[in-house]
Amino acid sequence: MILAFHPSAPRLHRLRGPLVGGLASAAAVVGAFKHYPFMSTLDHDRSVAVFRVMDERGFYYQRYGLLSRNRDWPRVKTQTDEPPRRYNRACGIGAVALANPAVHLIDPCALADPFLARLPAARNGIHVPGHYYRKIPTNYGEYLVGRAPAIPDENLHGLLRDVGLAARAGDLFTSPRFAALWRLNTGHYADLGLEEYRDPGARVPAVTADVRFAIPRSALDEPVKADGDEWQTGSLLAAELLPRFYNRARLELGKPRPATTLQLSLSYMEDYEIRANGELVAVIDRVGPQGRLKNHTVLLPRPMMVETVDIRAMGRHWNRAFSVGHLRIR
Repeated sequence: MILAFHPSAPRLHRLRGPLVGGLASAAAVVGAFKHYPFMSTLDHDRSVAVFRVMDERGFYYQRYGLLSRNRDWPRVKTQTDEPPRRYNRACGIGAVALANPAVHLIDPCALADPFLARLPAARNGIHVPGHYYRKIPTNYGEYLVGRAPAIPDENLHGLLRDVGLAARAGDLFTSPRFAALWRLNTGHYADLGLEEYRDPGARVPAVTADVRFAIPRSALDEPVKADGDEWQTGSLLAAELLPRFYNRARLELGKPRPATTLQLSLSYMEDYEIRANGELVAVIDRVGPQGRLKNHTVLLPRPMMVETVDIRAMGRHWNRAFSVGHLRIR
């Protein structure tokens, strides 16, 4: 078609009419089907994959479509040059990133992470085209935001270093970067094994040890969350630190505070273990519903001067990720 309109191809000019007519006819035929853009309605929604073929436009239309009644465009926040101090796992990272510029988003599908893209996909049977889930190496998030000097899996150290040189080096024309590119493109890392990342039954913990966070005094005065609030809405540390924890967390209050009761809200998990100053004070069963916060009151065995509160997720949830909505010391 381009040649037919090009002035240097006069013999092809006679094809312009048939080509334009054919394309117009094809567009009319395509537009006759209800799921194509020309005939979309306000209720267009086709989020279920048919034979693993996903209608991507239908999947996103109700949230982002121009004419959708349920449109919920992300509230774009001001971008900053400061490196992120917190991280989170997220899919749909384009929209999520616009609303969370201060968070380093880890994409488990590896669409925007050159290091994870070189790890094998987990054999979990839930893939859709182009979306192959990876297990996140232990402490990878902590490494990205500068809270860990390296990831504990030494088998991946060379790959992580070379991907960093290839994708994030400030100077493009250096010998170390060209050497890294050579290794990445010549199969140097082809035989790393990494069966634990393929095997759906092998667990790769998110972090290696207790994660500690200093709780600002203002956070202890935040409004109490209601039962059923979404876990990520105004969570205890969302403004300053991680909105989510993995496995366990130690909340440090800065100085001892007199207390007879702990009041807190927790997101979905089968069981939690709560400790004050290292002493077990409660085991909470059946927190729910999934994706929502639930309030709990923990009576201490005696009046205590509380300096730390340890929360450990005990359930069978695959990555034991949880959130603390609020914490009150009474």
